[in-house]
Amino acid sequence: MEKTNYSLADFGVNKQEGVLRNGLRVVFIRKPFAPISMSMMIRAGSVFDPKGKEGLAHFTEHLLMNGSTTMTQKDFWGIAAAIGAYANAKTSTTYMSVDLEIAIPEHLVQAQEYFSHALSEFHVTDEILEKERNIIISEITGKESKNSLYKPLLLVDDYFANHTSWGTPTLGTIESVQSITVQDVINFFTKHCTVENMVLVIAGGCEWSDIEARFSTIPFLHGTQQELPPDPPIVSPGTVLAFEAAITQTSIVFGFLRPELWSREDNLLGFAFSYSHDGMTSLFKQYLREERGLAYGLKKSFFVYNNLGYIGTEMGTPCDRIDDALEALQQRYISFIDRGIAQEEIVKKAATMWFSNKRGFQESSDWVEIFDTDLLYPVKSCLGEFPDIHNYRKTYTEREIKEVLEKTLVLQNRYLILVGQNVTQYA
Repeated sequence: MEKTNYSLADFGVNKQEGVLRNGLRVVFIRKPFAPISMSMMIRAGSVFDPKGKEGLAHFTEHLLMNGSTTMTQKDFWGIAAAIGAYANAKTSTTYMSVDLEIAIPEHLVQAQEYFSHALSEFHVTDEILEKERNIIISEITGKESKNSLYKPLLLVDDYFANHTSWGTPTLGTIESVQSITVQDVINFFTKHCTVENMVLVIAGGCEWSDIEARFSTIPFLHGTQQELPPDPPIVSPGTVLAFEAAITQTSIVFGFLRPELWSREDNLLGFAFSYSHDGMTSLFKQYLREERGLAYGLKKSFFVYNNLGYIGTEMGTPCDRIDDALEALQQRYISFIDRGIAQEEIVKKAATMWFSNKRGFQESSDWVEIFDTDLLYPVKSCLGEFPDIHNYRKTYTEREIKEVLEKTLVLQNRYLILVGQNVTQYA
């Protein structure tokens, strides 16, 4: 008989949370005999970049990996290399993280050294800054040259964020990165990279006592916990926006304002979009790609700004078939609202989604990524323990989904954005 109610124990894990004596908050997911994955998450994402200094959080993250006051960059990277560890760092809208994955508990000695040098002995000089500036500018120009939609879609993101810092490009611009100084980086690090803004998420085969022994002695900076800025104002529905771009096909974003984020209605809508957009046999791909030949690439799109979100369809279509594509998109939505999702289809889809079995939870890094630490967008599903999403989806009903489609996917709630050549005529 199929199991209908999952708990963390079913996935072979135990979760523990606590604060070490140096003030570091820890979320620990114990996975006996598994490799140990760690992510030091810091509330220091691009949403905190000052105006005119866009990319500063990402720049600071790069410099965390450049050695310390007592260690060269080569020696710093050698800490991980000496034990065959995986090391990385990244920056998102709301947080940056310093990541490390090791094989055995004995390697926590090196993990302690790694995090201590990165976050307690921060060091930057003009020479180091200029080298990293050139690398980041190369990263930006690489994205611009490889993806003709990169710059236009930054404008789309800024539009949905209503021109607030929620739409700040993580990499910044070439102009903003060129303006960043050593003092800018030091100020950002001192304000944001403090223990009050950190959470260590660690999963794998060690014990809480191991974590206390190694990480409670790191002398992190102290400061004030940073609050995320307020949600951006809602963009007026019904807006049509066009961005001219010299690209060979037109990108269309056909979107809608989401219900209250993380509510049951929002979960139902997300489920409906997964059903209608994911996979080559989905309703939208079958119609727009296979039947009408209007798009090669088509996917559901999500724009999330803290507690505000938009959802819809993003597709690329030939420049001379925009009218056909818009007509087909509208017809597909009308048909989807009218059709809904039959109960047997709901059950089948729920059983095949990622959270429906334990295979997706075998890696320690999976657990690090999915647990809400108040630094990521909150994963709230009217649930207790997160894996119960499998059981929760089974409670969705055909009537509920149809009601949320009829409520959300209406013309008065629609946004239309076009990026391409000769698209201003649609604005």
